[in-house]
Amino acid sequence: MDSFKIDRTQHAIGQGGFHSAMVYRGGRRFGVVVDCGGASGEQRADLCAAFAENSPRDYDVLAISRLDDDHVNGLPHLARAGVRFRNVFLPHADRAQYLLWMTLRQAHARGDALPEQEQVAKTLDIVAGLYAGRYGKPLIVAEDAPRLGADEPAGVDPGATPDAVDAAHAAHARDTTDALDTRHADRAAHAGPDLLHPGLRRGLDAAAPGALFPARTSLHLAGMDWMLRLHSREWQMPRVAEAIWALPVLAELRRAVDDLGAGAFTAGNAQLLDGVTAQLRAELDLKTVQVAATKILGRRVTLPATMTAKELLAALYAKMPELHDDASPSLCVYAGPGNRGNGGRRARFARQRTTGQGGQVGHDDAPQRSVGWLLTGDTPFGDDKALAAFMRHYALELPLVETVVLPRHGARQNYGRALAELQALAEALPAGARRLFIAAADPAGARPLPDPAVAELCRRFGALQVVDRRAGSAVYDSVQAVDFRTP
Repeated sequence: MDSFKIDRTQHAIGQGGFHSAMVYRGGRRFGVVVDCGGASGEQRADLCAAFAENSPRDYDVLAISRLDDDHVNGLPHLARAGVRFRNVFLPHADRAQYLLWMTLRQAHARGDALPEQEQVAKTLDIVAGLYAGRYGKPLIVAEDAPRLGADEPAGVDPGATPDAVDAAHAAHARDTTDALDTRHADRAAHAGPDLLHPGLRRGLDAAAPGALFPARTSLHLAGMDWMLRLHSREWQMPRVAEAIWALPVLAELRRAVDDLGAGAFTAGNAQLLDGVTAQLRAELDLKTVQVAATKILGRRVTLPATMTAKELLAALYAKMPELHDDASPSLCVYAGPGNRGNGGRRARFARQRTTGQGGQVGHDDAPQRSVGWLLTGDTPFGDDKALAAFMRHYALELPLVETVVLPRHGARQNYGRALAELQALAEALPAGARRLFIAAADPAGARPLPDPAVAELCRRFGALQVVDRRAGSAVYDSVQAVDFRTP
């Protein structure tokens, strides 16, 4: 069996995220991008143009870990540069609800080089376009979705536990592989249209846009010890936010946001964007809002006689500190060797991991299997239930993970008070000095990140690299399969 190679980069886009990976084998490739957002508009445009100029422009997967603008506002730049995606994996959220939630949050934030109301509309348009299929066929990652129809093992009890289902699928994959001569399996893998397992490709191609993609189904590459495994928690808009959007004075803005979401397949629909912007700028008579707002928030609210819709949303959001750290929809991505019966022989890998300045990050040593990356999105590890679900989902992958992109840019609020959850995650990783934690952050921003306590804990368990807007902060990771004799 021949070798394969993976090149990965955490790009220096600042506080946000932009990760790309390409798998090469026998003249074929499989490409993945996770997020694209952050920095300033000019820097995003330059970085995306350089990325398109120096890389393949057709990618199999775009995965969006978080739907905030600093994770998605680079996508229009990629699209203009000609970068295309076959499938787009998104967190499990209702599009219409999330656009309203984002409008509320964005109204409280400042825009980027555009009038604030216009920037809010443009951000909504990007997210709506993701779920509408503008950047590739959208698939919603869900924990409880039925498995893809292709290559389904017979005799799996529909009421079985997730662990039992995983075991059945792993056994099915091993049985299928054992029944084939290795040389024939190799030729079959090379003969396919791409590197993805043929059964998975059939299932993905048959899926309708917007269909649920089961988080228990890993994306295995054909005949190779490599896969993607996704994780997403279902998100619902907080009730207090729903109550705010039920205010009659916001009915026209809500209608404009709904119209934008419903018509977002094509980019730059000027009429819909202008409609949202105009409604955000519209002045509202708040004589009847004071009492309603006080009732919604459970405490006295004092508002001026008139405000624009954007100002009203910003004022109400500012009075809800309990929502400021509310976890947005979040998608995690593991990329690395497969421990779930993918049909390929297990490999060992040689790695070279450096920064943009040429310095080594962590340490290299003899060939190993623990070369996996885990991009955690904005997973709320402070929630014991969420942490347990996360650890169960990645139980077989965590021993192979040596690079973790920290949630929420290295902020502290995704953990409990003593950071015990972050320590539990670090302790689940393979022991040794090769562990690397990445914070895609802006240490010089108004709210410097990563948090010092988070940074200190990460350095106790390995190395920490802050990937900001400086080109030299980027992380490059190249791994190559060098030994297929491992049983």
